[in-house]
Amino acid sequence: MGRPREFDREEALQTAMRVFWAHGYEATSMTDLRKAIGIGRQSLYDTFGDKQALFAEALEHYVGMGEQGMKQVLAGKDGLTAVRAFVLLTTERLASGGPVPGCMIVKTCVELAPHDPAVAARLRTGLSQAREQLEAALQRAQNAGDLRDGLEPADAASFLATVVHGLAVSASAGVSPDELRSVAAVALYSLT
Repeated sequence: MGRPREFDREEALQTAMRVFWAHGYEATSMTDLRKAIGIGRQSLYDTFGDKQALFAEALEHYVGMGEQGMKQVLAGKDGLTAVRAFVLLTTERLASGGPVPGCMIVKTCVELAPHDPAVAARLRTGLSQAREQLEAALQRAQNAGDLRDGLEPADAASFLATVVHGLAVSASAGVSPDELRSVAAVALYSLT
């Protein structure tokens, strides 16, 4: 009978997620992950499998957290207030540097999506779901007469998603928090 695990799996997954987020898939070794999590080599493999399996689980965890957070921000408010809250909260997280600068999804899109069809498909699904949530909030704003005339909610959702992704890239590159906030303000201004 094997010894019981001496670590919290959820905490270990969070740590692995942050390591991949900070360094990317290719630059992260299993040794890096093992040291960051603080477990032995065999325990890491027994718990999570190989590097690819651990990355897939860490990415899924990150995407799930983002989806849940976005739902919470966009729910229960009028459309324009919800969209503003989402963009401003995201911008502030990026401006503060968060646990790791930038966005794991955006970084993974750049690093892996061009040559990993499974990762690309998962990212497209997640990005599409995020745009759909933004579009629903923007549709509520349009129905309330709060959206600029002639602006289609689907187009505005794609625009805002692209702006947020651009902010994540800029934050990763060390662009100043004030500049990130200015870009977000212009994007929000364009809606009304």
